Amino acid sequence: MLLMTAFSVGCAYYNYYYNAQKYFKVAEKSRKEDVAGAKTKKSSASPYDKVTESANRMLLYYPNSKWEDDALVLLAEAYYRQGKYRPAITKVDELIAKYPSSQFIERGLLFKGLSLIWVAQKDSGSVLLGQLAAECEDKSIVAEIYFGLAENYFHDDRWEPAFDQYKLAAEAGSPDKWIRSAAWVKMGDCLGHLKRYDDAVKLYDGILAEKIPRRLQFEASLQRASALRNSGQYQAAFDVCEKLLDDAAFAEEFPRVQLEAALCEKALGMPDESRVRLEELLDDKKQGATSAQAQYELGLLIWEHWKDYDGATTALKAVKSAERSATAGVAGDSLLAEVEALSRFWLRMRFLDRQQVWIDSARAGLRPLLPADTIWVDSLAAPPKPKAPEKGRKGKVKEEKKDPIALMVEAAMAADSLAQDSIRADSLRKVAVADSLAKGLDSLQIAKYDSTRQRDRQGLYFGLAEYHLFNRRDNDSAQFYFAKLLDSGVTGDLWAKGIASRAYIARSQGDTLGSDSLYRLILENPPDDEWRNRALRIFGQEVPAIEKSRTEMLVDSAEAEWRIKGDVEGARMIYLLASETADSGDTIAARALFAAAYLTRAELHQDSLAGILYAQVGELYPTTTYAKAASKYANKARKKIPTKEPGGAAPTETDEEALEKAEYEAMMQSTSKMPEETDVDKIYEAADVDELPKMLTMPDVVEANLRSFYPFDAYPESKRGEVEVEFVVRSNGETTDPKVTKVTPEGYGFDEAALSVFAKLEYRPGRLKGKPVNIRFKQVFTFKPPEDR
Repeated sequence: MLLMTAFSVGCAYYNYYYNAQKYFKVAEKSRKEDVAGAKTKKSSASPYDKVTESANRMLLYYPNSKWEDDALVLLAEAYYRQGKYRPAITKVDELIAKYPSSQFIERGLLFKGLSLIWVAQKDSGSVLLGQLAAECEDKSIVAEIYFGLAENYFHDDRWEPAFDQYKLAAEAGSPDKWIRSAAWVKMGDCLGHLKRYDDAVKLYDGILAEKIPRRLQFEASLQRASALRNSGQYQAAFDVCEKLLDDAAFAEEFPRVQLEAALCEKALGMPDESRVRLEELLDDKKQGATSAQAQYELGLLIWEHWKDYDGATTALKAVKSAERSATAGVAGDSLLAEVEALSRFWLRMRFLDRQQVWIDSARAGLRPLLPADTIWVDSLAAPPKPKAPEKGRKGKVKEEKKDPIALMVEAAMAADSLAQDSIRADSLRKVAVADSLAKGLDSLQIAKYDSTRQRDRQGLYFGLAEYHLFNRRDNDSAQFYFAKLLDSGVTGDLWAKGIASRAYIARSQGDTLGSDSLYRLILENPPDDEWRNRALRIFGQEVPAIEKSRTEMLVDSAEAEWRIKGDVEGARMIYLLASETADSGDTIAARALFAAAYLTRAELHQDSLAGILYAQVGELYPTTTYAKAASKYANKARKKIPTKEPGGAAPTETDEEALEKAEYEAMMQSTSKMPEETDVDKIYEAADVDELPKMLTMPDVVEANLRSFYPFDAYPESKRGEVEVEFVVRSNGETTDPKVTKVTPEGYGFDEAALSVFAKLEYRPGRLKGKPVNIRFKQVFTFKPPEDR
């Protein structure tokens, strides 16, 4: 009876271990079929869950059993495959402590070393794996060391070291045919990321000539198609995709093949076929990275080929709904912003083109140009959609009686975002109300219309050029629009800005001679003294002292009255006097009037008068930088805020007024001087720039990395860590020179963990005077213990 009991117990714990091994084989088969992580949709449950469940039951119910060391190393590997690196390390330490002479020690050390790498203990993990690779005679373990290191590099987008480690894994001589083949396939993937497409094609040709697992053969073929497309061999790439679809193997991967085929069709000049294929791919509303990429490619195609704003924005907004964490999400947001910005430029350009047709017709005598001509309204691509007719009590349709002039004004305001400006709308209304039977304009008035349109077009060229230069970082397109601007006969300040911008591009590309020759044009024919002095500074020449104008001296006097003497009423009067002299042009006069309006509201609390002064800034100086801010502050001034009663105390400063004051101070400082050309190599401090860098990485991704890289040494004491990292955000968005400036508490590895998290982040560069510059920036990373998350 005792023998039967012992036998039944032995069978029980062996059954747990046997089941764990059986589940492990199934999980490994699934992992190897998804070597590229390419499946379109994954279950939230891991195939290794049953492995850990069965093995842990064996250890719980039957401790110190015969197969305990087997179960411990099996658990360590299963946890590692699940991404649960700290439990994997714990199981290996338990194995070493209880069974120091076990035959599974080397395999356990393999997964401990790799797990340490993933939890940001890179030094400890590297030393452990280096010793293991040098001493271990099992070539399978050596190959897995190199493969695991390569996977970590690949995950961090470090393609060159990943390529080297994959190569070592392939050449380690492992009897495992899968790991050799998978390493070669991932090497090709690294070459693709490095844009070495021809080398990738050659490598894939060699791989496909060998006898490798069919799943890897499929992966190599698909990646070969991508490399062919990127190297310009579009038809060959498309043929590979067609062959994969005809083969009908691995049907669950067809969305990836369809996506690659659609990209090939687009490159072959078949946009309609590409769009149909992408829309069919998205019909089933599948989620995942492939669907997100397909949505992005569809939006890009619709925008690039058809300039369909609505269709493109609809597709791009759906990118994150398909897969929020996909890399296409960031690209989709960027492209969506670009579509919205460029569409406004191009709609405005079309509007100007239509106006020019009318003006040219009038100049040629083909038709009269009347004061009430609806040039603005006729520029619409399509009339506004009519509303549904309103019905009366008895069901009869009411005949809507609406002033045709009002209809024209509404349509015009809907046509162009610029028409939302109340001043522009009022001027349009005055033109519309004019007598439609008036005589045609004479040639001088037509020329005036033409001149206005030309200036608008030149401003549009400059805006497009700057957008391409600083937002899209597309120097070629920027050069194109700067050339159109300069060919349009532009003069004055805008001409100098165009020349200076082209000089900036030349210098950023290392063409110092070209930059100097362009600035010599400004020096030979400067539009004003400021531009002459700027050119002199570029050539290192002495800039002559400039005598201040009467207006500038009055502004300085007003500043002294306010800032030093504290006489706000006196300062306001001097500011108003300065605005009336206007002997230094619009900018200094607008500044003075804006300052007077600000003091009237913020310091003297006379809101009605402040609103009038703010409105005058927009009316008298609409082209200055102060006009837009004045409109915002005018709206605030119109709100009913308690004013100072005669003989009473001034109301206390609200949070809103404090914020307005801070905004005002920043604006007055940033616009007090003419913008100089920023130094492309200089590193600016955060306090010296107008706009700080902004993190582009989504908050949930940052939080996930903070959890993943929480230091192993901090777990026993559940420490909370804060690390301040200082780094430079370059003008091209690259982050460099990271260093830890503060860490609390020390000695737990929070500093190394913070640098690992930092390596995963992306930033949008900050700006100085409208241009991206290199900025020294600081970021604080807070690591929370598991119980606080």
